[in-house]
Amino acid sequence: MGVEPPAWWAERFDDVVATLLKSSELAGADWDTFALCVEVSEHRLATTGYRYRGAGPPVSTEPDDEIDDHVWGLWDASRAAGSVWDVLLVRLDRASGRVAIELVAGEDAAGWAVSPETIGTLPEALRPRPQHFAG
Repeated sequence: MGVEPPAWWAERFDDVVATLLKSSELAGADWDTFALCVEVSEHRLATTGYRYRGAGPPVSTEPDDEIDDHVWGLWDASRAAGSVWDVLLVRLDRASGRVAIELVAGEDAAGWAVSPETIGTLPEALRPRPQHFAG
């Protein structure tokens, strides 16, 4: 189940997206969509990202380290506001400029954890699809 963020978080989300778009691995023209999964806990932050070109295979893409500060800031602010989440999902569609952000908490977050069991399916599970940008 996703966590519904308050409207004032928009600026923090914008910082995350702007930092991703400035990332050295996304500077090239070899991607149409991008997805990032960030697992956060009190003492750990782990990012897993992929860029996609059409229906082609996912290409592992790690954002620049600067993203960590923005995610920690978002996580700290959300906890201060009483919202707890464990995973941040960010999907970008380059052509439309659309962004989909999802905060996942509790048991639902476990499915996004990078592990030997999920590493084979995670890249496709993260792949941005039209339904991620609907509504």
